Amino acid sequence: MKAARFPFVCWYHLLPVLFVVSLLVVSLLAESTWAQTADDLVLVNVTVAAEYGKRLATKLKQENFQIFEDNRLQQLEFFSTDDTPISLGVLFDVSASMQGSHGGDKLGITRQGLNEFLQASNPRDELFVIAFSDHLLVTKIPELPHLQAKGRTALLDAVYLGIEKMRDAHNARKVLLIISDGGDNASRYTESEIKKRLKEVDVQIDSICLLGSGPPAPEEVRGPRLLNELSDLSGGMTIVAGQADEILAAAKMLAEALRNPYVLGYRPKNTARDGTWRKIGVKVVLPNGSKAHHVYARAGYFAPNVPKATSAISGKGIVVGEKSSYH
Repeated sequence: MKAARFPFVCWYHLLPVLFVVSLLVVSLLAESTWAQTADDLVLVNVTVAAEYGKRLATKLKQENFQIFEDNRLQQLEFFSTDDTPISLGVLFDVSASMQGSHGGDKLGITRQGLNEFLQASNPRDELFVIAFSDHLLVTKIPELPHLQAKGRTALLDAVYLGIEKMRDAHNARKVLLIISDGGDNASRYTESEIKKRLKEVDVQIDSICLLGSGPPAPEEVRGPRLLNELSDLSGGMTIVAGQADEILAAAKMLAEALRNPYVLGYRPKNTARDGTWRKIGVKVVLPNGSKAHHVYARAGYFAPNVPKATSAISGKGIVVGEKSSYH
């Protein structure tokens, strides 16, 4: 397609446009440097699992943590375990793959798991719900029992929409909870696009990955891997569950993790403002001298003052249902 030709315009007529563009660039730069505060303190949310992931280690002290940036040990200057309010987006799979198992009521069991999760909510939490199949519907918790499992699965599109809705969030901590088998066969966005977007924003992804009782479809085989990779990149947890009691236990554990956060803060020894990706690593030594079996933290962040704005993913015509604000 040929580029459109525009009539000649004097440069001073473009000043209002240039001003708007400059604001957009500043906004993109601020978004891509999610980990930085005004005084260059990098804040990292951390969850620690012990006993091979069977329980959370919730009583650790600052001296139990070491944090690294690009494999270089950093000096911890901030440590908190406060239960701060979160902005939570629930991405609830209502595609046809959610039929059949768990006594024919897979959706019913997952709704119970979600209710278990929400029981631990902070009164100041914000909440929105996106039900997804091959279409996306922004809805509310009371509406979920009325939805039927049908259609294909646009999981990655739902993640993209959840990230975008977080632009309206008022709380510093932002979390997407995915309840799905992880099989994607209808998204317009690709894995690489969503992973790129996750590296640019401060949104954590937790998942309950559901296993069916019958032979899985090819995309369902890839489901656990996809959900794990999204969680690992963003610092969240993915728990695989098959039976009803496992789903409820997974929901309870994820809720406990969100309500018992470790927040670590440091000022990077690398003070260059070059917009490069900085890899974060967290090590934990438990009080008895043994190492934690798993530490969940974001993979990294972009340093501030990116030379040129990070390009946002262009819209792809996702079909979205009724718009809904936080409630």
